[in-house]
Amino acid sequence: MNWQPEAGSPETQVMVASTGYGLATLAAAMEDDLFPAASCRILVLSNNAANPETANPLDSIQGFDQLAKRFDAVFSYNDAVAPQHPSEWMPRAVDIPLWDRHFRRLWDLADDDHLRLVVESIHVRPAAALCAILHDAEIEVYADGLMSYGPTRSAI
Repeated sequence: MNWQPEAGSPETQVMVASTGYGLATLAAAMEDDLFPAASCRILVLSNNAANPETANPLDSIQGFDQLAKRFDAVFSYNDAVAPQHPSEWMPRAVDIPLWDRHFRRLWDLADDDHLRLVVESIHVRPAAALCAILHDAEIEVYADGLMSYGPTRSAI
């Protein structure tokens, strides 16, 4: 977990949160130095509600600005995959290189950056989709709730 990039080899951390609890967990982990130093930290928000357009977005919750200030940039996963639903969409295997380029351009990720992808609930989307797309990233999983402790429900 404490991998350090070689000198001159930047690490970019892409951290995904879909709840205020998840965002607070990421912020606490960064405060306790549980992630290595990074040249860039990106927060990706995913609204996984049944109807995301009718739910309050995560960036509108009280205290969001205080938690988000730890990141260099904040992006919406929903916007990146629209009109698909973030909890349902998975890229076809043949399209993964296209989506990799899409996300790298959208989130300004260099091709030679060492990526660390930090996701919740790795066995479900959107985490599963992002892990497939950014397949060269080092993947870390954080618990976004009690059901995350223990074996996954399905093979990953």
